[in-house]
Amino acid sequence: MAPSSPTNSNGSSFSEDQIVPWVDLPPGLLSPIANSLGIIDLLSVRGVCKDWRLAPSTASAEIEYVPTTEPWFILYGETEICTLYTPNVKKIYSINFPELKNSTCLASNQGWLLLFQEGSIFFFCPFSRARIDLPRFPHQEMSDHVAAFSCPPTSLECIVSVMN
Repeated sequence: MAPSSPTNSNGSSFSEDQIVPWVDLPPGLLSPIANSLGIIDLLSVRGVCKDWRLAPSTASAEIEYVPTTEPWFILYGETEICTLYTPNVKKIYSINFPELKNSTCLASNQGWLLLFQEGSIFFFCPFSRARIDLPRFPHQEMSDHVAAFSCPPTSLECIVSVMN
């Protein structure tokens, strides 16, 4: 059986000049689609191209504040390839996060990571790839330090504590 041509709501076929490539979808159409996706599908959409990475940024921001019943685990080492998984899913996801290369995770809270990298401390949200830099840290290594933060760094109430 030959593949069928795409059809419109009236059942008639589209002509070649009416078919728009997926990468050219307008952001106004892409954002509502992104808002309805789960986190893994949203990360996949963001990986299609630069325009698609930017369009669903509001969907990513909403995910940061929605508590889930299942935790997500992120594993990473000295490379920028990270592994994401949750206990209720049997699949492991590998994602490229250059922001995590050679960094040490000091704390996490509500989808945000507090990271140390080459003398600087910053917040990073892997779901939106948002980064918030903190003032320069006076030490070049964090071997004997522990850290915590009170709430997402986008809140005026956020307090960061680093202890030796």
